[in-house]
Amino acid sequence: MNSNLIGILFPLVPLAFVLAVIYLYIRGGREVDEYGRTFLQGHSLADYARAHPESFRADGSFVRCHACGGRQFSATWTSKTKYGTHYSHVCRQCGIELWRTTL
Repeated sequence: MNSNLIGILFPLVPLAFVLAVIYLYIRGGREVDEYGRTFLQGHSLADYARAHPESFRADGSFVRCHACGGRQFSATWTSKTKYGTHYSHVCRQCGIELWRTTL
């Protein structure tokens, strides 16, 4: 009796696995889509310039970090979604995220 039950259920294991993978792919895809769509909200260069005008010259070029006064920043690749390639611009002295861009 147990061998019949195993014989019936065993072929269903790969099907259950495939369905679980499909479900997780779709669910994860929605989360990545949401991340890409909202990546810049409140974190764009314009948002940073509005919040910290002292960090920029009159011509709009970056002068210094608002937190530590550091004058260098680096752009770090964060992710790639259907909305573009996302970068985080970070102060090289204190490590704080200054703003984000999407190309």
